[in-house]
Amino acid sequence: MTIRTKEELSDKNIYWKLDDGNRITSIEEFNEQTLHNIGAHYCTDKTHKNRTAEISYLQIYEMYFQRFKEAPIDMVEIGVRRGQSINTWNKYFTNANSIYGIDIDETWWESLLFDHIHYIHADATEPAILDKFPPEQEFDIIIDDGSHINEQIIKSFEIFYPRLKSGGIYVIEDLYNSYGTRFFAYGDLTDIEVRQILGSSSGINENRRPQLDKWLRTIEKNLNNPTKDIMFIHHWDSIIIIGKV
Repeated sequence: MTIRTKEELSDKNIYWKLDDGNRITSIEEFNEQTLHNIGAHYCTDKTHKNRTAEISYLQIYEMYFQRFKEAPIDMVEIGVRRGQSINTWNKYFTNANSIYGIDIDETWWESLLFDHIHYIHADATEPAILDKFPPEQEFDIIIDDGSHINEQIIKSFEIFYPRLKSGGIYVIEDLYNSYGTRFFAYGDLTDIEVRQILGSSSGINENRRPQLDKWLRTIEKNLNNPTKDIMFIHHWDSIIIIGKV
């Protein structure tokens, strides 16, 4: 991606072509765009349309994230690759206090030039990862876009959910992978049904959906329970969104 100067970005002749064919003709117009369109500019795959009602992850997220848009939030994303989504969060959350990206691979993106953007090269399933954050660091938003291996999803949740602030949002992505590959048994599901669920993805060899279902039933016990702290668990196509009391 070409890095332009502030003067170039202010040029009214510069435009961005979005995936819906619309053109943005000024930086002011860009700043008013939806989360989905900002993500399209930064080429994050979170703009891909889901199988249900042709809606993207970012269109879903904006329903939950809009109240944080101008707040001094802290957020972390597990699994960031080349930082396309981090660039998106940095543009959308205009007053963010801190945005962290975690990945097991070495990576770099231009938003790291900002003081409040941080990259952590580590395994998000190891409790020691918390030592890489400021003491008692908490988050308003946590997104798990990591390995998509059920066991690791659960481990990361156990590590990071206690650091989610009251009123915060915890997102787990790409759960079509949770069924594993199409070459294993799936209980009552036929091979054709599994192919329909996985689409172009072959899934993860280690995954068995019953493992994730059992865990979900466990955390669902924290709903409607005055001694627990889960306010809601929303199931979307390929996504689970958990809200904290």
